[in-house]
Amino acid sequence: MVAAVVIVFVVLVALSAPIVFALGLSGMLGLVLGNFSLQKLPSALVAGSQSWVLLAVPTFVFAGALMERCGMSYALVNLARGLVGWVRGGLGMSVVLAEYFFSGISGSTIADVSAIGSMLTPPMLRAGYRPEHAASLVASATAMGILVPPAIFMIVLGQIMDTSVVAIFLGGFIPAAVTAACLMAVIFLQAHRLGWPKDERPTWAGLGVAFRASLVPLVVPVVIVLGFFFGVFTATEAGALVAAYAVAAAVLYYRNVTWREMWTLLHETALLTAAVIFLLAARSCARSTPRRGCSSWPCRSWSCSSGWCSKGCRPRSCSSRSCSRSPSRSASILSTSPPCSPRPSASASSCRRSASVC
Repeated sequence: MVAAVVIVFVVLVALSAPIVFALGLSGMLGLVLGNFSLQKLPSALVAGSQSWVLLAVPTFVFAGALMERCGMSYALVNLARGLVGWVRGGLGMSVVLAEYFFSGISGSTIADVSAIGSMLTPPMLRAGYRPEHAASLVASATAMGILVPPAIFMIVLGQIMDTSVVAIFLGGFIPAAVTAACLMAVIFLQAHRLGWPKDERPTWAGLGVAFRASLVPLVVPVVIVLGFFFGVFTATEAGALVAAYAVAAAVLYYRNVTWREMWTLLHETALLTAAVIFLLAARSCARSTPRRGCSSWPCRSWSCSSGWCSKGCRPRSCSSRSCSRSPSRSASILSTSPPCSPRPSASASSCRRSASVC
């Protein structure tokens, strides 16, 4: 049964079906092949999307989109170009450094690509970078950016693996910095091999202006790290704080975003959040497919009304005190399990079907 589910999933993905539908259809097939009621499907979909930590997804997405719209990314790009742009291949290194900065305030990879790519790709092309090199630099830097908190990837990973999202956030900065350093080293070597040009060397005054302009967005990662480290707020509360800070900065400091544009950003945030939550719900549906060997058998509770035996009965051995899934474990389970019997409403044929699954 598991093999059939995997085969269906692989075939649907190979046919360019969306991942969310491939997961949902393969999970539904597993329930059908296992002779289980499809009434479990709605509860699995709802259970996969019910988590307080998922409330951080729309807040971080909205904050990243708003910061990109009001121009915070321009200040970070100017700072990155001032720091490393004067060395050979420095424009390419600026992509990596700017992505590291901007990923610390944006939880959306889409916002990262839109902000960094749109601002640094034209200068790279004018400086003599080939289009494929410019695209690969932006793509590799964005792939590194998912390690910089706050990232939707980390929130989803914490939800799936049942791990603290705050711990994942705190553990992401150093691996992201190491990855960024390795990318910059590769860019430096490639720049000497391919003859990539240097950016103009900034003055100390210009570097100071770029640093002061970038203080507004750089406050966000500092506050997030300190708040997580000292336990001031959770990931969900951090998302709300970052979103409120982005709105305040856009309205009171930059003053270049209208309320109508904010409403448009909210609509785009809702669409992206719905896609992420739908994917998690479909994944929970696929995960609910029972495995061979009765891995989902309710051995702890021995309640005939719970578990994945949706017909409400268990094998015929339940009428005795054996209650075992395998002969090797019958003795241990016999000593601890209470007397049990199939539900009166369950037919003998349905009980035999449940027993044959094991």
